[in-house]
Amino acid sequence: MKMNLKKIIKIEEEGQTYLIKQYYQHDNYDVFLKLKRVSSYRFPKIISLNRYDDFFEVKEEFIDGKTLNEIMPLYDQDIIEYAIQICEGLRKLEELNIVHRDLKPENIMISKGKVKIIDFDIAKPVNIFKGKDTQILGSVGYAAPEQYGFQVSDIRTDIYSFGNILNEMYTGYLANEKLYDGRMQKVIIKCTQFDPSKRYQNANEIIRDIQFIAKQKNPYTLPGFRTGNPGKMFLGTVMYGIMVYAAINPSEVGKTFAEEFYNRFSIPVILLIVIFLTTNYLDVQRFSPIPNHKIIGTFILGVGTLFSILLLWGIFLS
Repeated sequence: MKMNLKKIIKIEEEGQTYLIKQYYQHDNYDVFLKLKRVSSYRFPKIISLNRYDDFFEVKEEFIDGKTLNEIMPLYDQDIIEYAIQICEGLRKLEELNIVHRDLKPENIMISKGKVKIIDFDIAKPVNIFKGKDTQILGSVGYAAPEQYGFQVSDIRTDIYSFGNILNEMYTGYLANEKLYDGRMQKVIIKCTQFDPSKRYQNANEIIRDIQFIAKQKNPYTLPGFRTGNPGKMFLGTVMYGIMVYAAINPSEVGKTFAEEFYNRFSIPVILLIVIFLTTNYLDVQRFSPIPNHKIIGTFILGVGTLFSILLLWGIFLS
């Protein structure tokens, strides 16, 4: 929807191509003013910004490339790369306190392998003191529920749109039409929650999860070996070695089968539980009765670390 756009002209100047856009006076002026003051390779560069009596005019860089919509379907590695770049753009918008409100494949340009987010026609500064959006703006399927007057739009509005874009890059459909059944599914689901408070709260969280999932060899790879980090792999080897040692060399063998089983496997099982809960192996934290997983994860990590130190101390003394 381009109800705020009055006119658009493509011009050539000294071998460079620019777009001249004219807008009716509204809050959009502040958006372009903020964009003009930053240098980000994720948006078209704003060359000039002029205000007149009944409209304002933007001169911006013309992006020579193809829209995301034109190059789909994509290979998995390209999807991950483009998804991270889109989120980098959203992160910059968050810093500028801008919500795009019309994020969709047609408004994402790919130029020389780089993402450019375009079309800020209905973008606006975030207003935390406003109760809800008063205008219904956005593209059907990508627009978040709050764009229909449920709440006020903010960075989480664009995150909702991004979730649908990510799903479409994988399946060719929106998330509510055909949900992607793969390793990025939980990212898509979290992005597209109806309640903004249940979505990712910022773009950095999405980037972190996408990078983490992308590095995983498969969902069943044990913690310590999922990312290929040498330090974590070393610690994982040490920890699993302790478990094996505890299982085959118990300090005391019970007289009955139950006692022997307990002595051999109680320590390895406790350590595995600590590791799986702390690292959220196979998303086990979803079963936690405590909604704030960071708190429970920190607590478990502290207890597990103390337990491991005492265990190592006992092994070295025995």
